[in-house]
Order: sequence, then C-alpha cells, then structure tokens
Amino acid sequence: MTATTTIRTPKGKKITDRQYFALCGAAFSRNTSQECSNGCLDCAAWYGGPCRWEVADRLQIKQD
Repeated sequence: MTATTTIRTPKGKKITDRQYFALCGAAFSRNTSQECSNGCLDCAAWYGGPCRWEVADRLQIKQD
C-alpha cells in the first residue's frame, strides 16, 4: 500500500500531507469545529476533509 502524498483542497489546489496537517493544526487552534470525513470535530482543515489522524499515520509511514 502506498501512502498518498497530495490532497486536493475544495478549490482544487493540491497540497502535501504535511501542508494539510499544518492547516489542521491552525484550524484546531482557531477552534473552527471543522468535521472530517470520519465525523471527528476539530480535526479537518476544511469541512469533510481527510481525518487529521489518518494523514498523521501516512506521514509516520513515510518516515519509517
């Protein structure tokens, strides 16, 4: 299984997993209550985006 390296934003821009994880952290610090694709609150950079923890797992797999 290969890890995804890019994520498409709602506006169609492609960003890396690392950029998305940073956006999630910024959204979390602003307490925007964004819901991820798994239904977790304060997890996604935008509503319905990938789960922050799935992206973190992919980043960990790349480092190993």
